[in-house]
Amino acid sequence: MKARDRSASARLPLLAFLAVLAMLGVSDDAFSQQTAPTSAEQGRWVTAGTYALSGFAQNPTREKTYRGAGREKARISIYLPAMTMLYGVGNTVTLNGRQYVDARTQSGIPVSVLLSQISSGDVTALSNRDVVVHQGHDACIYSEDECIGEDEVPKGSSFTIRSETRSRIILENAWGLVVSYTQREFDDLERAGFLTRLQNRIHPRWRIIEGYALPISITCGAELPGGGSTKFEIDAARYEAGPETWAPNDEAWTIKAFELLDLGRVEKVGSNYVATLSEAMPSTDDVNSGQPVAYDFSVFAYKDTDRAEQYKFASILSIMSCEEFTRFTENKPSYVKRLFAYYDVDNDATYPLDEIEFEAQLSETARSELFDRLDRSFFFSINSAQQYRAVFENVTDRLRDPSAASFLISRTNASCAETDREWCSSVDQEVLYSD
Repeated sequence: MKARDRSASARLPLLAFLAVLAMLGVSDDAFSQQTAPTSAEQGRWVTAGTYALSGFAQNPTREKTYRGAGREKARISIYLPAMTMLYGVGNTVTLNGRQYVDARTQSGIPVSVLLSQISSGDVTALSNRDVVVHQGHDACIYSEDECIGEDEVPKGSSFTIRSETRSRIILENAWGLVVSYTQREFDDLERAGFLTRLQNRIHPRWRIIEGYALPISITCGAELPGGGSTKFEIDAARYEAGPETWAPNDEAWTIKAFELLDLGRVEKVGSNYVATLSEAMPSTDDVNSGQPVAYDFSVFAYKDTDRAEQYKFASILSIMSCEEFTRFTENKPSYVKRLFAYYDVDNDATYPLDEIEFEAQLSETARSELFDRLDRSFFFSINSAQQYRAVFENVTDRLRDPSAASFLISRTNASCAETDREWCSSVDQEVLYSD
């Protein structure tokens, strides 16, 4: 279902890739609707950087294309820098003698965070809470209406907006430090995850519902024929009811993937929607020596509550490496070889969506080494604050939305356990992501 013309190079990379051989709240159930937004004053915050366990739901069905999905809540999903805001802080769970609380970040990501790593009070305990700073950075120190030099704004600090014009914003903290940014500088820092503006915004800002496109997520050695012989259909009334009514593995997510990613034709036939696959999905990756691969499609409905918009859709496609775990078993998915996001970059609500392929943080050799430690699928593995900053900056260079970037990283990252983290952070990396 095309709504705009695209060149061959701009089409879904899966189909181009196969010819030569897919942001962002979620409740405890990762696929159900997020609770109604709360005000910024009810949020708590991460007092220092910490690693969070995944709050996404287990999905054993997804194990066939994404290893570890059936034990999702044991995965360390993301590093949370200082002043990450947490909303809906709820259930307390004790794991290995340590207390964790379930919450949702300002980006709508479900997490379980060590209780000892978050504030005891809510945001009203901060005397300066218009802007919070997650990562240290240099800024203009302001005095007597002029910049008198640059100094570091420390992570974990918070500010009041003292004044603001169309070109400049001036902040002041509780100790009288005044810093100044151009609006362009401020916007770039917020986009890159260095700070967040809370003033006059609804938080948590993003509401996200996730689904798994089960029928087209094919495991190692499987394939789907094209040419009109592979079809999927769903009751039209069920599809039109919208994502808040769709179960996690509902075929509605598959039909939506066809629309978003230009996988084939979608049409209404009688009381059903029918999707027809246009090109085959083979079981091997001819670009990489014909090795077997698996395809894992996630589809997301999201909306920005700060703008009161309707749900929009995005997708993540993970092309998985496959490994033979024993001589007597079939190949199973291991780490992610290639990662694509499909997102409404132009904000014009037309399909197919723009495609973005992400640069690998680690070589395939390093990913294989880490997989042996983690025993779960992943594309990113963030094991230090420096790695988090490098990965986040690189992802937002391609996906210019901090909430979408946070969601993508949290869904495809797997950090090592605390005892292994130093070793894991030293695994050979490409220059772009080095500490």
